[in-house]
Amino acid sequence: MPENSETLLDVQGLTKLFPVRGKTVLPTYRYVQAVKDVSFQVRRGEVLAIVGESGSGKTTLGRMLIRLLEPTAGSIDFDGTSLLALNKTQLRLARSRVQFIFQDPYSSLNPYISVGEAIGEVLEVHKITHTPHERDARVAELLEMVGLRGSAATRYPHEFSGGQRQRVGIARAIAANPDFIVADEPVSALDVSVQAQILNLMSDLRARMGLTMVFISHDLAVVRHIADRVAVMYLGHLMEIATAEDLFRKPMHPYTEALLSAVPAIDRNKVKERQVLHGDIPSPLSPPSGCVFRTRCPYAIEACAKTVPVLETCGSTRSRACIRQDIMNLSEREPA
Repeated sequence: MPENSETLLDVQGLTKLFPVRGKTVLPTYRYVQAVKDVSFQVRRGEVLAIVGESGSGKTTLGRMLIRLLEPTAGSIDFDGTSLLALNKTQLRLARSRVQFIFQDPYSSLNPYISVGEAIGEVLEVHKITHTPHERDARVAELLEMVGLRGSAATRYPHEFSGGQRQRVGIARAIAANPDFIVADEPVSALDVSVQAQILNLMSDLRARMGLTMVFISHDLAVVRHIADRVAVMYLGHLMEIATAEDLFRKPMHPYTEALLSAVPAIDRNKVKERQVLHGDIPSPLSPPSGCVFRTRCPYAIEACAKTVPVLETCGSTRSRACIRQDIMNLSEREPA
């Protein structure tokens, strides 16, 4: 990642509330706080990973970034243009630059059309090719770019393995020559041996096409090999943002520390005491007061229940949301 590259994506105060109807006769509503006041930037050419437990709001955030979901509040500026200000026609044009890779490589493909037709639809919608011959040639080229044969265009999704289907999904995502991709758990449904192949493919495409990426995952071991920076989410809030190198070496938020301690270590000499999180993640219908992590935090004090921590810089390359200034230096970890 270039050190002083320009900001491509600027997210400020992004919030998503889902209404839930009560069980009374009158239509009363409560709200699920899926994402709350999230702000960050992604620089051109970098990979920002968003990590956290299930229910932390990662997928909701990723879908809002390309307006598959409409935010309740906040702003999303892409290359100097507000995505939220675009009408349907303008958004359709913008989607040629902003694409999404789905978690499930099977359900994201139409089982009734060939993979060549699925990829060709993108080329036709965005008017990238103008004749059937051009379209078919480009589809074959895209399939070969992701490690499949061009002749596979006539086959249907059920004829591919999970890893091959995800390659098709990636080919569809890059068909419009995008600048920015949101990848939502793109390897979580795959075997471990196949995960490495897909990650290597995504890294190669990033370098070849100059892609900028938000990579959503719950697996820190996966994130370590692809991300330039990592943003840690818990119950819809950002807890910490740091370069991947800094975050894995020295976490500065208790939640990050707990997540890292759960990553298996191959070298027994580098295994450190595990920081166990007690209890389950609270319901987003009734999040804890103050710091949302305080009910599971081993460092929580009385003030944590009264003060909502703000994501503040704590060094030139990182930020964290925690009022405990006396625990800035958590466990330092040996490099893997």
